[in-house]
Amino acid sequence: MPVVREVLDEGVDVNVSAMLADDQVRGLMSALTPDDRVIVSVFAGRIANAGVDPVRVMTRYVTWLSDFPGAELLWASPREVLNIVQAADCGCDIITVTPDLLRKFDLDGLAEVLRTHQQVVVMEEQGSQEFLNKAAGVDRSGIMKSVIDHLRVYR
Repeated sequence: MPVVREVLDEGVDVNVSAMLADDQVRGLMSALTPDDRVIVSVFAGRIANAGVDPVRVMTRYVTWLSDFPGAELLWASPREVLNIVQAADCGCDIITVTPDLLRKFDLDGLAEVLRTHQQVVVMEEQGSQEFLNKAAGVDRSGIMKSVIDHLRVYR
């Protein structure tokens, strides 16, 4: 990735996009220093379309990039609301979200994600924090906080 290195050496922050595979991320990492400011955009939605679990892939990249504090991992190409929660849970710094997907991301959508994918029995629905805290007697408020802390919308 000599071009990326050249641009970084000129003091330009870089977004390396359309990454789909381990060798691409490793190649980028070989060109980075810990001080480089770079966004690593991995097309997790397309990885999922290929039948590969994007959570495992993105979690691996979070670990790999931990030695590069200037690097931010971006979950690109989300396909469903669940991807927003997955991106936050696995430690991604950024997720791109279309306006349509963002409209679907509401408390009802999150409740459905919790019920369907985590087998949480909804005990009570009395406002977002109370609902999340009381779902199956498990404190789920961290999920919403994690999503809010990690979610950035880029146009």
